[in-house]
Amino acid sequence: MDFIRKLQNELNKPLPGADSHNKMMISGRRSEYFDQKPAKGSVLILLFPANGKLSVVLIKRAEYSGPHSNQVSFPGGKSEEGDKDPVHTALREAHEETGVPPENIKILGKLTPLYIPVSNFTVTPFVGYTSKKPGFKPDSREVKYIITAPLSHFLKKETVTCSRIKLPGLDIEAPGYSIDGEHIWGATAMIMAEFIDIIRQTGFNP
Repeated sequence: MDFIRKLQNELNKPLPGADSHNKMMISGRRSEYFDQKPAKGSVLILLFPANGKLSVVLIKRAEYSGPHSNQVSFPGGKSEEGDKDPVHTALREAHEETGVPPENIKILGKLTPLYIPVSNFTVTPFVGYTSKKPGFKPDSREVKYIITAPLSHFLKKETVTCSRIKLPGLDIEAPGYSIDGEHIWGATAMIMAEFIDIIRQTGFNP
C-alpha cells in the first residue's frame, strides 16, 4: 500500500513534536517533570483497512480509581519488567486490551514521547499496521468497548472540538476530537494531533 510506505518514510523524518502537541494542550497544563523519575509506558496507534478505507483503533477505558478512568485512548499502558523494549510494551498492551496478536502488526515507526503530569508517566506512541480488519476481543476488566473510525474522520475540521470536563478537583475546557458521542482529550488528543500532522505531510487523500 503506497500510503503505508509514505507514512513509514515520514515517521523516519524529524517529527513535529511539541508544535503539534500544543494544539491540544489544556490551558495551564504542567509540562515539566515532577521530582521523582516518571514511569515509562507505550501506546499503539493501529491502522487497518475496513470497507475500503484506512481506519484507526481507540478504546474506551473502564472506570477505575486512576486518573485516566472512563477516557477514550489508544491501547497501551505501563512498561513491565518482562518487556524487551517500548515496542514490546505497546504490542503486549494492545494485545491484552484489544485481542489483536502482535505477530499480525507491522510497526511503521514512533511519535514523539509525551510526558503526562497527572500520572507522572512518559509515554511513547508507536504506529502499527495490519493488512486485515482484526477480530477484536476487548478485555472487559480494562476496556468498556473498542472504537474504530476511518482515519479521514480526524482530518475533518468539524471533528476538532472543545468540551468542558468536570472531574473531582477538575473543571476545564479541553480541546480535542469528537467521535461517536465521545470526546478525545488530554494526552491522547495531543498524540493524535501529532499523528494527524504527519498524515497530512504524506499527502493522504481519503
